[in-house]
Amino acid sequence: MAGPFIEKYRETVEELHHAEYSLPDGASLTLDILDTSGAFAFPAMRQLSIKRANAFILVFAVDDARSWEEVARLRQEILESREPRVPIVVVGNKTDLELPEGRPIKREITETTARLDWECGYVECSAKDNQSIIDVFKELLNVSKISPQILRNVLKN
Repeated sequence: MAGPFIEKYRETVEELHHAEYSLPDGASLTLDILDTSGAFAFPAMRQLSIKRANAFILVFAVDDARSWEEVARLRQEILESREPRVPIVVVGNKTDLELPEGRPIKREITETTARLDWECGYVECSAKDNQSIIDVFKELLNVSKISPQILRNVLKN
């Protein structure tokens, strides 16, 4: 269950979230989420995270073209550091915002770029409204090629 939404943004350097799931067949799935959003000031820490991770969620704000550019740069850094390719999901956050002048980069462009050009998963959500957050993780498991049975069991918990 999600906690309260905190309006004031607090940049994280490295924050770990951990969950374990027991599956009916006796297997288990461990999910470790390492939030490195503020690690750009620490390139060595970022490189270590890139080398150790099994999958990535790259988040941009739909109202900020610079954050989209940062996602593109991070994706390129991941590709240069990892072989074979690892699963990546690109997430557009802040869909709750009313943007009178429209989005700086249209959804059609971000989604097409992520899915077709980059061959990544893509989801848009609102962390503030807790909208489509589960879809982010469903997409991550999907692009990670987790079997449908495991996926169903994880999503029940």
